[in-house]
Amino acid sequence: MSHYKNIPIGARYISDTEPELGLGIIKMVADKKVSLFFPSAKQIRTYGQNNAPIRRVVFQIGDRVKNLNGEVIEILKVLGGNDEIITYLGDGKSFSETELDSSIHFNRPEARLFNLSFDKSAIFGLRYETLMHEQRLQQNPLRGFLGCRLALIPHQLYLANKVAQYVAPRVLLADEVGLGKTIEAGLLIHKLLLDNRVSRVLILVPTGLTYQWFVEMYRKFNLRFRVINQEEYRDEDKNPFFESELVICNIGLLKGSTLAFDLINEVEWDLVAVDEAHQLKWGRDGSSIEYQIVQKISQKSPGLILLTATPEQFGIEGHFARLHLIDPKRFCDLDKFIAEREKYRELALQIPTMPHSQIENLIDQYGTGRVFFRNSRTTMEGQFEFFPRRILKEYPIINNSKQKIAGHENDDSCTVAFNLKSKWLINFLNNKGQGKIFLICRSKKKILQLERILKENIPNIKIALFHSDLTLMARDRQIAYFAEPDGATILLCTEIGSEGRNFEFASQMVMFDLPNNPDMLEQRIGRLDRIGQKRDIFIHLPYVSNSWEETLFLWYKEGLDAFSYTVKGSEQIFNLCQQQLHNACLDDHKESRSAALSNLLVYTREEYKKLKQELEAGKDLLVELNSFNNDVAASLVSQIKESDRSSILKMYLDKVFHHLGVEEEDLDKSSHYIRPGDNMYVPHFPELPHKGITITYDRARALEREDFTFLSWDHPMAAGVIELILSNEFGNVSVGRWKDSSVKKIIFESIYVFKSLAQKGVPTFRFFPTQIIRTLTDTEGNDYSKKYSKEQMDEKILDISSNDKNSFLLLAQIPRDTILAALKIAERIAIQSLPSIKNGFRNDVVLFHDKEISRLQELSKKNSEDNRDEIFLLEKQREDLISILTKSEMYLDSFRLIF
Repeated sequence: MSHYKNIPIGARYISDTEPELGLGIIKMVADKKVSLFFPSAKQIRTYGQNNAPIRRVVFQIGDRVKNLNGEVIEILKVLGGNDEIITYLGDGKSFSETELDSSIHFNRPEARLFNLSFDKSAIFGLRYETLMHEQRLQQNPLRGFLGCRLALIPHQLYLANKVAQYVAPRVLLADEVGLGKTIEAGLLIHKLLLDNRVSRVLILVPTGLTYQWFVEMYRKFNLRFRVINQEEYRDEDKNPFFESELVICNIGLLKGSTLAFDLINEVEWDLVAVDEAHQLKWGRDGSSIEYQIVQKISQKSPGLILLTATPEQFGIEGHFARLHLIDPKRFCDLDKFIAEREKYRELALQIPTMPHSQIENLIDQYGTGRVFFRNSRTTMEGQFEFFPRRILKEYPIINNSKQKIAGHENDDSCTVAFNLKSKWLINFLNNKGQGKIFLICRSKKKILQLERILKENIPNIKIALFHSDLTLMARDRQIAYFAEPDGATILLCTEIGSEGRNFEFASQMVMFDLPNNPDMLEQRIGRLDRIGQKRDIFIHLPYVSNSWEETLFLWYKEGLDAFSYTVKGSEQIFNLCQQQLHNACLDDHKESRSAALSNLLVYTREEYKKLKQELEAGKDLLVELNSFNNDVAASLVSQIKESDRSSILKMYLDKVFHHLGVEEEDLDKSSHYIRPGDNMYVPHFPELPHKGITITYDRARALEREDFTFLSWDHPMAAGVIELILSNEFGNVSVGRWKDSSVKKIIFESIYVFKSLAQKGVPTFRFFPTQIIRTLTDTEGNDYSKKYSKEQMDEKILDISSNDKNSFLLLAQIPRDTILAALKIAERIAIQSLPSIKNGFRNDVVLFHDKEISRLQELSKKNSEDNRDEIFLLEKQREDLISILTKSEMYLDSFRLIF
């Protein structure tokens, strides 16, 4: 039976895993669950009773506690407990535990000392170092960008960094195909989560992209999203959307199930991201169900990220509709929007000659302002050289048999065309030079058959397989095998199996069959043609001559030049040509098929030329200027590279592994194997499975080996270690003896911490990073804090060994009152710093928010835009921050007694 059964509602508990939430209140105990409300953080947590990481807070006689009115008592007597509400009696006053101030801290290092329990100086030093790292990380503007398993691409970092500074990010991301919209969204989500700006994130995706997003978020950002599918919401007793704060959901599920839609709307999401937003249909006469779903969900969420293809390739109405989701007040009238665009086109001619400050004002006042981002390959190619050339190698194969190859709709079968191309593949592999081969085709059946044929015909060939039936772990192993220099020669891959994966270490692609449309063709090539690909890409394409395969191939090659360049407006051009293309492919007669193809190519070239001209004419120069700034982007990349070169994290974690009992083995200069030791300090080390993991601190190595864990200050292991050390007694009391036995003074080296309370959605750490106040005092009240540094004190003392009975006896003889009085002296000195700390923080908050509010007010006067919502959010954030600052206090974190 659970020990929570008889706990009274109102009892006070603390979370061991999230102590920064403050003092919680039991709100509900039922159905094997226990729910707490944390007033300081304004958050609710629900746990299973069997594994709830919480413990009841019971203060002792002599402790000082504060109630909600700010009144303080020293406890003289404790009444109640167990299954009763506790009452604390003081001198003429009494507080119920339900009245206690929720911002109370619970670390009591002096209690350990009274029990003669303490740690060595090295452990005390590690705790102090951990506090310093926590402080530094909270102030680091790059937090959230450091640990992503990504190449450092300037425009992606620039965009994410810029949007992260918005009070409530609501943006439309519309970079061209291959520039990394998913990465941009992931960077933004990751940063907002680590900065405590958001906690509940929902990603809505179309059918087929669920797994891609899950993999991208996990592999690149260490974010563990939960995928909600049709089976998840049928339990009448639970809402699965409440059970995880990070959720990916197929929008088709919400369209097909009213229940699922109702359940997802019960949750207050902090941020919603919607992929393929151009599929949300809207017109003057009405909107699609998908559009209505996103509209309703996004109305309740402060943050919204829409990801779309080139925005206007699906019409001006669709572009307006997506902007309306982002900002319904600003984009409320389609006719007005179109008229403003025409007015802007006249102004755009003057932009190249304008000064920077005037351009910044124009971005705010005209068009889509700061909510719309679009980078193009053309623009980026002018700045950076990270796009490879695509080199097509075509291999026409003559069909000498009397059998016809299967039609396009039956091309998954392993018949004549498959056999002809299998023979070609054997010859190709036998004659190829060095390099990895990435082979892709439509069906798993073909892949498995190819594996068998290659093994039978090419001795000792090393093959990796990748298809949708493999588990996540099996896929990782296959990629690692393919990535290793002496690993697999060829990867046989299906369309679905490769979603969300990075194969940029390969540059040779065999396209064993052709996809149905140019979008899918671009996705295939995009497996290798990625930002970060350092070599030219060779596309090897075998096809059967005088067949529908040749017709489709020539349409892609000669009509669209799709093998050399990304097709702009691919869906539009495909829709225009689809019927003619279909008819040409079905024509069995050589002469008539040739004529049909000739006509098709003329029509395709003409329509594609017109489409590209329309898209180019629709370019928005202000949008391009808003989307990228080379100087800012270069600075971000440079700062992250500097952080990557630093060895501070490795040196810190090496100490942590040593002191906490994690075994570490160097595999080479950039990779290490760690596993739980037999005598670990804690039962479970953060992010370390029982079997161990291979880690690397090197970004380039991590990009090569997806099966390695890329450790950075952003990684959950680093964050978990900091939380583990600071939320436990680890190093919070240390005792040492003077090396110079003639010194008789008793010295207290005390570490006080000012740490703001955490509140959902409020950037407390950004404005109020942890402050550390070190004091060095004796029992007579003398202050040596400025005279001797911690490092100097380390040189003057010795640890007490466990068999040093004399030192333990002398320590036990130090009166309890002497210790408490000495700590009071240290507290009195430390607290003198508090007013200046709080005043500095308060001034920073007021200055920042007043400046932003003034800017928005001026903007409203200039262009008659309604910025009241954003101003209200800034005013509320300012108010919340000052309220949190007022309630936040300094506390004793740790101390070292030297005698």
